[in-house]
Amino acid sequence: MMQGHPAVHPFQPMGLEGHGVPEAQPAAEAVPPADLPEMDGTYLGAVLRILQALSAISVLAILVSPSKFAPEFSWLAVAAVGQFVWSLLLWVLNIYALLVMRPLRNRWLLLFFATGDAIATVFVYGAAWISGGITILVAYDLKLCNENNCPSFIGASIVGFVGANLALPSFLLNLWGYLRSGDE
Repeated sequence: MMQGHPAVHPFQPMGLEGHGVPEAQPAAEAVPPADLPEMDGTYLGAVLRILQALSAISVLAILVSPSKFAPEFSWLAVAAVGQFVWSLLLWVLNIYALLVMRPLRNRWLLLFFATGDAIATVFVYGAAWISGGITILVAYDLKLCNENNCPSFIGASIVGFVGANLALPSFLLNLWGYLRSGDE
């Protein structure tokens, strides 16, 4: 039942090597495709993770810098803390993978990374949209910027969008790595 097909496993008659019959070539070993430079477990992947963590810290710093923190922006603060923790943990894992020189190509690990990146990205995008909408409402419709620190909140919303945009490539690359690992 488990016989090879001649097109896949060519038949080489024994004892004819010296009589003008070419010797059978050994089959080439399967080489896994190389990682993209921005994937987890690479130098640029570690840089991308630390940039995500720094953008989350920037959001928190901007939100708490005014003397009065508006509770309407607590969703953005929670999303920034979540993104910071997620990015910092994956940055540590990237550094570990670089130090021991092992790629992070495990199929289920890539699915876990992609899922976590998707949750972090959607949560930060949503919180940034909500914060931006509240800021526009307070600034232009209610004209209460004198009582609130609108420029700080606008800046926090913008940095929140930047942080979500930094997490999006990690999600796409991990999802691509997961889908590609099904072919191997």
